[in-house]
Amino acid sequence: MHMFRINWRLTLRYRELVERTMAFANNLVAAGRPKGLTSRTAGAYLAGDLPSAVIHQALREVAPHRDVQMTMQAPRISIGEEVRGENGDVMIKP
Repeated sequence: MHMFRINWRLTLRYRELVERTMAFANNLVAAGRPKGLTSRTAGAYLAGDLPSAVIHQALREVAPHRDVQMTMQAPRISIGEEVRGENGDVMIKP
């Protein structure tokens, strides 16, 4: 049986990025999908710092789709049972 150690810093950073990206997309949808935005001019709709590649991709995905609805928070996915190691680290047992 394999034990996988979770890197909580990366997990939290990824979660922050997902939440900021969803907030950005929601702001764009709420504003009526303004046209002509670039990753530099979209600052008014940002909920936090995002890399320009992420901003650009979100603009590409939200702008052309007229049927895009406001997104909900992504559900947490459990990939196994959390187990505490001898030193207190949390690990996942598949």
